Amino acid sequence: FELKNPLLIFLLSMIWFISIYNNIINHYIRMEEKSVLFSLGIFFPKFSFLILVIISVFLFQNKNFNSLIILTLLSNILVTILFSMNLIEDNKKIISSVYDKSLSRKLLNFSIPLMFADLAYWGINTLDRVFIKHFLGFEELGVYSVAVMLATSINIIPSIFAYICHLLVYYW
Repeated sequence: FELKNPLLIFLLSMIWFISIYNNIINHYIRMEEKSVLFSLGIFFPKFSFLILVIISVFLFQNKNFNSLIILTLLSNILVTILFSMNLIEDNKKIISSVYDKSLSRKLLNFSIPLMFADLAYWGINTLDRVFIKHFLGFEELGVYSVAVMLATSINIIPSIFAYICHLLVYYW
């Protein structure tokens, strides 16, 4: 979105990489049948960001876009630290394991079509924001983004139960 500040681009890149890492860890936790930790992995990033925003409103004078980016990064780092502390034993096993090339090929053959499906899903979910920004401007994009965020945040509680139920049904 036409950012000219190299520091903001760096911070947004960090947020992007840490979010991907947290997502991978959260899926690993789901496959390890740690449903409570998985549910916390969905809930805690948003909750920690909300707490950091509330704290920053009362403690800091400078309230702008840069502050929100820094708070988002801090929230993601906090989630990464908490996940990593819960997976210390698993990380030791992963580090000491041997790389299996044939298994990697099988996994890639399975996952490449899913990557294209995810890219298509991402495109469908983000193109609306690109068009709103292009045709209407940033103010309307902000209103739209807040409305979408509020609408999707209502879905957090049912999605936690749905994930837990999916795990239970899978093992029945």
